[in-house]
Amino acid sequence: MIWVQEELQGEESGVFDHLVLQIESMCAMERETDIADASEVARAVECFIEHDCSETRLDARALVLMTSRGLESVGRAGVARRFLLHGTGLVKPSEWEVSRGDTMWVVDLKQLTVLDGAPLELIFFTGLGIIIETLSDIWDSTQGRGVLGLRNVCSTAEMLLGYGGKLAEIVSLSGEIQRHCHDRLDRLCRDRGWQERPEIMNLDL
Repeated sequence: MIWVQEELQGEESGVFDHLVLQIESMCAMERETDIADASEVARAVECFIEHDCSETRLDARALVLMTSRGLESVGRAGVARRFLLHGTGLVKPSEWEVSRGDTMWVVDLKQLTVLDGAPLELIFFTGLGIIIETLSDIWDSTQGRGVLGLRNVCSTAEMLLGYGGKLAEIVSLSGEIQRHCHDRLDRLCRDRGWQERPEIMNLDL
């Protein structure tokens, strides 16, 4: 998750430099990157914090949300979506070295569940679809070459079943989650004219 100090005060906050670094990392895989956008948005967020939030604690999620909205306002909707996803811990680039040196983008499926035992499959699959659609902006630049890593597949399936599911049901739902990802990527590959479809890796195995 993107870090921010619990209390942000004046020039010592380091917000500007931190945000510029984070925004540029989100832009790094785009074909066209305007670094001026990163500086403009980071400066606006820093000024807002200094003038309007000087007496208030600001957590990391609030900073991520403000920055994401700022990026969208300057026409960087794709970067804004990725910034929001990465900043909230839903998606992270892996440090693992995968085939052909491609970056693996890891989705923590547990982040899409709620621990109340409710039947949340519809909400879960909708959220997963949105994440994959957002990552497709990154794979456009590689014509679909890349890797999607899925973390906590089995434990997420168990949570969606309310911890009362049998092993066969957990295995079945785990397979459904992975098929959903394959189907989404197949459609995106056709719609966007990619030469390849991103690989999928189940990190539970």
